Amino acid sequence: MGLLPPVHGEGMNSVCLSSWTEGIVMQRPKVDRVALLSGRVVLDQAEGILIASRRCREELAFEELLDAARRHHLGVLQMARALVRVATGDSSRSASTGSEQAATTEWGELLHQRPGDVPHPI
Repeated sequence: MGLLPPVHGEGMNSVCLSSWTEGIVMQRPKVDRVALLSGRVVLDQAEGILIASRRCREELAFEELLDAARRHHLGVLQMARALVRVATGDSSRSASTGSEQAATTEWGELLHQRPGDVPHPI
């Protein structure tokens, strides 16, 4: 199937356009909305951890997360999940993954500060 609908003569009738657009809609891959939502939730949690720990704005927290992911050659969601697991102590249940080691390298000291300690702003 080509990218453009077939054109016959000067104009295109609505039946031809309708059948062509239905074919396009039917070919679109299905989006896993649950996975997208859970990814957004994890990203929000990771940003929240950095915002609370660093006392910074959301944009700076996201940039820090993105920079850390790049440094360790990880996706930003993979790094966000690792940060949440390390911060919540969930990583101690199983063998530490490479992404969790990266999160510990990036934020281990920050996450283990006592409540009275003042973190250095970004």
